[in-house]
Amino acid sequence: MLGRMMGLFGLIAAFVLTAQLRGTSLVNPSPRTTVAIALCLAGVALLAAVVSGGLRTKRRKHWQPPSLGDNPRQTFRIVYPEGEQPRLVIGRDPGQSRSFRVVDLSEEGLRLSDTAGLVEDGEVAGELQFSDGRRAQVAGTVVRRAGEHVCLHLTGTVPPNLVVEEQLRLRKRERAETD
Repeated sequence: MLGRMMGLFGLIAAFVLTAQLRGTSLVNPSPRTTVAIALCLAGVALLAAVVSGGLRTKRRKHWQPPSLGDNPRQTFRIVYPEGEQPRLVIGRDPGQSRSFRVVDLSEEGLRLSDTAGLVEDGEVAGELQFSDGRRAQVAGTVVRRAGEHVCLHLTGTVPPNLVVEEQLRLRKRERAETD
């Protein structure tokens, strides 16, 4: 309400001031004076609208990851479709290494499938191998076993750019399948 009153007062003041500066009467103004008055009125009306909150700009909505329900995770998690799952390879010797499918991945954790031999609270270190050839070294602790899955909390993080690239790659693949 106060903003509208200020706008109205400003509008009248600008109108009268413009007429006085031009030395013309408001009864029969010249074309130049009419344009100047119109510009002043438009400026004052815009200012009044902004001050009163009547003119608001739309705020862009920031992208947010899909809702995870009651999940308290702080980072976005990629859930892999069958056939696109990266592998976590533990051990460097070909005869001694073991490989596990990564069911889902975030910067701070992994969920693995086919996890025979991994024990809760056990330390794990290995190399993530993605289907497009990219690789990342990871290390973490087994924090939970759920059926055939084991969840790792990483001591470091999967590089954030790698997670973003994976999201983009999977989205591109999904779009190609739907087209």
